Amino acid sequence: NVELELISNIVDRADFSTVRKKGINQETFSTDEAKTVFRWLWEEFHSPAHPGEVPDKERLRRKFPNFDYRPSRNSIEALTQEILSNKMREELTMVSLEVQELLDAGEDPYLVLTAFLPRMRDLNSQSADTDGLLMAGSAAMLRQEYETKHLAGGITGDRKSTRLNSS
Repeated sequence: NVELELISNIVDRADFSTVRKKGINQETFSTDEAKTVFRWLWEEFHSPAHPGEVPDKERLRRKFPNFDYRPSRNSIEALTQEILSNKMREELTMVSLEVQELLDAGEDPYLVLTAFLPRMRDLNSQSADTDGLLMAGSAAMLRQEYETKHLAGGITGDRKSTRLNSS
């Protein structure tokens, strides 16, 4: 399972930033197990008690003893792209089926096209390979950032770097 492979590689390489920059969130995953484990990694990475920390393999196994931890040589970037491509394929297939159903039911093709254009534009925007994040695709990330800051009392970051140097 590519989703479990990605999570294993995130833990193995202690690199959560790459998937975060690509806009990956728990809704990107299709399996409940991957969603649950990724949500836990997200919460740990954003925890005010230890910001920016990726749990190690042992901590992952204590929390999820049945998780199939199998890191691979595949890059996090390649696995992320594969997951995003799979999700895009699923969404396009769903749109195609809905369009076909409406056309088979005798709906006006121009109205069908007009109705689905906004959704197709959204999918096209999501597929753009940029380093920026789309607001539409990152609602879960923004919500988690808000909750993290709220729990931390409005301030997040490494406590060591915020101390004044008294020397």
